[in-house]
Parts: sequence; C-alpha cells; structure tokens
Amino acid sequence: MAALMLNKAYTDANVWHLIREDFRKGKPKHAVLKAFFDKNRYDALRTELKRCARNNVKIADRYSYSIIESRKIKELFNSSEFLEFISFIAEKKITHLEIIIREFGWKDYTLLHDKTSADSGLKVFFFVPSIDEWDYFWGGSIVYKTSEGKSLVFVPSENTLCIVDKRKEDEEFTQYVNHYVGSERVIMIEAREG
Repeated sequence: MAALMLNKAYTDANVWHLIREDFRKGKPKHAVLKAFFDKNRYDALRTELKRCARNNVKIADRYSYSIIESRKIKELFNSSEFLEFISFIAEKKITHLEIIIREFGWKDYTLLHDKTSADSGLKVFFFVPSIDEWDYFWGGSIVYKTSEGKSLVFVPSENTLCIVDKRKEDEEFTQYVNHYVGSERVIMIEAREG
C-alpha cells in the first residue's frame, strides 16, 4: 500500500482549497469526502481488512465492537501524502495520527462517556461498510452533539473520509447497530492527531 492513490478529483489543488473553505464553515469544523480513494486503492484496502483478525471488546456502559490490527492500514493513514492533505485542510501541521480500526455489527455501539467526551482535536475517520449502501436505520452512525445543541451525524458510506476538528465541549458516540443490519458490518478507521 505504497502511494496514496486518491480519487483524481481530490488531486487538484483548487479542490483542496474548496474543501478547506467548506471545512472552516462547520461548527465544529468538518468535511465529508465521498469516493476518497481511487477504486484500486479502495479495493486493496478492503482486501487487507478482510484478511485481518478481529478482537471483540466490550465494557457494557461504554462500548462494544471489534478491534482490527493492520500495520499496512496504519502506514497508509500516516503516509506523508495523507498527512500533507489533512494538514492542508485543517490548517495545522499534523506529523502523526494515532490509528484505531473498529468494526461494528449487530449490538455494537459506543456511549457518551466523560473520559472520552472531554478530548478535543483533529479527528479523521474513514468508512468501509461490508455493503455498498449502508442504511441509516441500521445505526452505526457517528454522532457529534455540539455545544450549540445540534447533532452532526456521519452515516457510514462506502469509501468516505470525514474530517472533524472536535471541540472540548462537543460529545461523540457511535449509534447502536440494530437487528435490521443482519450480518452486515461497517469498519471505521479512526485517526486522531497524536
């Protein structure tokens, strides 16, 4: 997984400026980029994730999901090209991202919790659902409850990169994945500046 291999639309410097301008407008600052990687890179990423082992983790009053370990994925999301792109959009120098890869299926979730809600800083997440069209009603969305009393909802969508500059007062959780999902699952590659 050497070169970044972005979708051609995201290789244009003018597009980078438009994304950054859109990012600045949000409260919290955020951007959602569909079809982020080109097809070959996305297919390679999915193949890599399928071959990795899962480790189920659960603390009932905090979370339930599976952890996936992949050195290749962590290298991709810490590549100089990716960090340059994220740094440009966020208008701050990002030299390293802490990566966690989580998989959610039926009965999985994260809850609001004082320990995790109090953090702030740049957060990047990338969705890899097991199906092309994830249904909003299945759950699994990442939700930010803002200090303005609004909800910012990121629904899992194939090959989608989300960038959020989380403020300390913003709260975050992953919606419970309900029984309507059947056997489908969604992988979230989550990166925080570190």
